[in-house]
Order: sequence, then structure tokens, then C-alpha cells
Amino acid sequence: MGMSANRYAAAFAGALTLAAIGAGGAWAQADQLPEGPGKSDLMEVCTQCHDVSVVSQKARTPDEWMNTVLRMQGMGANMDDAKRASILAYLNAHFGTGPAAAPVTPATPASPAAPAVAPATPATPASPAPGATTTPPPAPQK
Repeated sequence: MGMSANRYAAAFAGALTLAAIGAGGAWAQADQLPEGPGKSDLMEVCTQCHDVSVVSQKARTPDEWMNTVLRMQGMGANMDDAKRASILAYLNAHFGTGPAAAPVTPATPASPAAPAVAPATPATPASPAPGATTTPPPAPQK
């Protein structure tokens, strides 16, 4: 049996109310975050699954934020490279702990022309101090 027009109207009004509440919730969440470039991308992508309080719970290093965002992207967060960069810049600016660790560069090998240790020079016997007497070595025994 079909629904009456009043029931359709009531269902439609209920759906609109829920949508408005959901949108109002997103606006209220947006007010919890500082303004800045990347905020709208963060709101668009991250609040699909999370409340914004997840972002502000703990400051992270840039490397930690990168790992977190990549993990979320692997779990289905829909963002392209530009949005990911925008979100990371926002997170690091407002919820970061400092600059990223400097990349580790391999040590350069020592030049073969310059040895690491100078070659040893032969030792010369020390001369006796002035006025000192020297004892001749014992004579070989027959």
C-alpha cells in the first residue's frame, strides 16, 4: 500500500531536519579549529569519519602527522596530493610540535689520496742528555 501525502511530507521533513543537524554539527566543529589555509580541506576530508577533537588531542611531529594522514588515506580518506599537502600544512602549523627531522645523508667515504692515519716514521734512538755517561753494552760471552 502507498504512503499518504502527509507521511511523505513528514518523512521528507524529518530527513531535512537530520541533514540540518548534521550540517550544524559540522559548522560547530569548524568553529573549534583555528582559521588558516587547509582548514576547509581538513573539514571536508577528516570529518567524514572523525570529530575535530581527534585532531587537537595531541600535538605531533610533521613525520607523525604524515604517517597519520597516509594511514587514513590508506583506510579510505579521499584526498588528492594537493589536499593532502594542504591538510598536512594546516596540521603542522596549528597542531605540530616542530620542524621535521632532517633527512639522514650517508657519510662521504674518506678520499683514497689522503690516508686516515699518517704512516709511522721509524723511531730514532734518543741521544743521552749532555753530561750523562753512557754504559757500553755488555760484551758477548764466549
